[in-house]
Amino acid sequence: MNYWKLLVAVVSLGACGVVVGQEASNQGMAAQRALDEANRRAVMSREESFRFGNDQAWKSGMISLATARKSLAKEWEKLGLSPEMATTVANTYRADSSSLLSHPPLEGRSDKEVSGMIQQALVSKNYRMANQLLIDFERKKLHAEPVSSKPPSH
Repeated sequence: MNYWKLLVAVVSLGACGVVVGQEASNQGMAAQRALDEANRRAVMSREESFRFGNDQAWKSGMISLATARKSLAKEWEKLGLSPEMATTVANTYRADSSSLLSHPPLEGRSDKEVSGMIQQALVSKNYRMANQLLIDFERKKLHAEPVSSKPPSH
């Protein structure tokens, strides 16, 4: 009879161990889910902070359209246009990226060739193109990335 009591006790302990093990497993899975959720929230928070920081940097780095046009007019005057014509040409400039004009790439072109492209745009009264060419030419001189030129085709 002691044998049966011992067997029942061992089976009962085994069953308790299974229940305890299952509960521990459930707790472990719940802890893992909580950890995963905390990590997901941390990543989202970092991304949101980064996005907000970039937006703030972009906004604080922007100049007004009027200021951009005044600056362009001064550049056109330096290149020999009358103040009235310089203002007329500069006033066609639009700052939004949807209005950027595409033109042939400036890479590999001499200053004289680019100047010819700008003069042709002015003669044909394509002032928006002339503005974009001037801006991209100045960027090229500063070794900055042009905003609107098409990448060279291979």
